[in-house]
Amino acid sequence: MGTRTVFRPALAKMIEKVIKNPPKHSSYSFVVILVDTENYDNQEVMDLIVEASEHPISFCFVGMGKEVFKDLLYLNDSDTF
Repeated sequence: MGTRTVFRPALAKMIEKVIKNPPKHSSYSFVVILVDTENYDNQEVMDLIVEASEHPISFCFVGMGKEVFKDLLYLNDSDTF
């Protein structure tokens, strides 16, 4: 397996931007996160997603490359939350 990435800082910034500055002509935000490695901070990311679930926002994690992306599959599974 390759290196792992920390998603929390970027994800937190996206959530903050959407919540504090919602689009003027839209009532829903859909965030697509493209990654090429597994994440290192799965629990922190799950906590952020749960916190953001009170707002009109969805997340889709897309793994690119030859990684297995077990953590991303877990994050994308609606039964996880």
